[in-house]
Amino acid sequence: VSYAGHGIGEDVVGTKDDHNQSFHRKNLENGNINARKEDQPKDMSIPWTMEGQVKHKIEWIDKVLADFASKSTSTPNLIFISHSIGAHFVQCVLLRRPDILAKTQHVVHLMPFFRFDPPPLEKLFMSSAAQSYKFTIPMMTNVVRVLSSTLPRNWIDAYLDKVVGIDCTKGRRIALDIFMHPNMVRNHLVLGLQEVRELPEHPNDVALRLIGVSPTSMLFCGSPDQWAPKFHMEDLQRMQSRSVIPNNIFTEYVDSVRHDFVVHPDQIDPVVRFCIDRIKSAGEASGSNIRSRL
Repeated sequence: VSYAGHGIGEDVVGTKDDHNQSFHRKNLENGNINARKEDQPKDMSIPWTMEGQVKHKIEWIDKVLADFASKSTSTPNLIFISHSIGAHFVQCVLLRRPDILAKTQHVVHLMPFFRFDPPPLEKLFMSSAAQSYKFTIPMMTNVVRVLSSTLPRNWIDAYLDKVVGIDCTKGRRIALDIFMHPNMVRNHLVLGLQEVRELPEHPNDVALRLIGVSPTSMLFCGSPDQWAPKFHMEDLQRMQSRSVIPNNIFTEYVDSVRHDFVVHPDQIDPVVRFCIDRIKSAGEASGSNIRSRL
């Protein structure tokens, strides 16, 4: 499962056990591919950048595969489920590591953000903020620092509930915890504005053809969604009609679901059903027996 995680430190993916899941390359040398020893220090060198996110996921996948190899079990087929910018990270992983792609049975992208081409007004605003990131990041971080230190927590919670529309209590609590921690806000801005600056404007048809050896399913959602709007799906469908990208890329649009579906309890089931249905379909087509640790 791939998505943009949350970092606390300024230059690393995380500084606590539940935020850092990096694995030092030395663990993979000379067949020593098990988890690090308890007293072995963690590798905190993965930078909080798009490149760092890709590196982090590759090392995590290597660790998962290493666990299977150490138990002398057969190498598993891989199924990737991504959300938003996670689709870009999965795409990068599969392009860089043909050995991982060869083990991949299916890829499921939920609201894939692997190109930056929102509607014009949103594009102008976000592009301007991203290009001025050296000003935007400290300014927004300071604004959040002032607001989080002056506004009562219940006021912010009410705003997220009534105005933003986050009707999930747990989701609002997570959002509040992030908002009340300026370093967390800074890290989100650092990565988010880099995504806006570096993602291509048009779909990467070469990447889609190379990864096309494995079936891919994509779910697009209703408006407003500046990260994966409906016309992105329509662009892919037109490319398929011209045989520019493989026909084994399945796309579906669900108007009742939003990009931040995870904080709307009533929207979670349709997304889960989409994932299960597409994974089952892939398994039946390949004749594989799908197993899960869930």
